[in-house]
Amino acid sequence: MQNKVEIRVSVGEDAFEVETLRIGCWKKHYAGIIDQAFLAKLDPEKSYKARQAAILSQKDINLVAIFDGKIIGLSDAGMSRLHQGSLIEGEVHSLYVDEDFRSHIQAGSATRSKFSLKT
Repeated sequence: MQNKVEIRVSVGEDAFEVETLRIGCWKKHYAGIIDQAFLAKLDPEKSYKARQAAILSQKDINLVAIFDGKIIGLSDAGMSRLHQGSLIEGEVHSLYVDEDFRSHIQAGSATRSKFSLKT
């Protein structure tokens, strides 16, 4: 097992794994806040093609974090959607980290992890 987190630009082939992570985070952290029926309908099989199209469009900056061959985080950033024409030009639209990886860090197992950025 590598003890290194790689951060790179997302590619189309990441779409399903990215959506699986995003939806898993939504179902865990929005339970009791958002209607359960809505959360139950979320399915990476239904949304990964839209994610793939967004990644391929390169309209925004889509990054993934990879640890031990698995996508453990994602971030989407781009032009500000709410503050157009102001001094605020860009924003982070989303940021998700796999719960298992967060627990891994908290337990001290990944405290010496190195980060690398691939461009």
